[in-house]
Amino acid sequence: MTKRYYVWDNMLALGYAAEQLFVASQLLTSDTVALPKGVEAVCEQHLGNLLRYEQLLPATLSSSIRECRQECRSLARAGAYTTASAEKVATHLRQLLEQVRNVLAALAGEHGSEDRPVDRQAA
Repeated sequence: MTKRYYVWDNMLALGYAAEQLFVASQLLTSDTVALPKGVEAVCEQHLGNLLRYEQLLPATLSSSIRECRQECRSLARAGAYTTASAEKVATHLRQLLEQVRNVLAALAGEHGSEDRPVDRQAA
């Protein structure tokens, strides 16, 4: 197995991604946030902010975040603010969160002594 090394910036980006994805999925399943407002916050604030740091995330994760944001924007454009459609996006967000968890779990098992930027294709 080839070891992949991450620098501190990559680790912070992964932690930030986990936080943003968790909060975003909560917004879409909350009874205290109206669906239109929740969808807008997920698309523009949480996913949009994550994409500002996509160069620090694994390429597959960045691609999945872009797809989820497009799905979210389509929901907003269609005005399809139903509980079922919001739950579909929330499920996608939880799948993204699982991807982040898997990367972090794999990294926890690797103990390299060098700091190198993330190999965006290998992660």
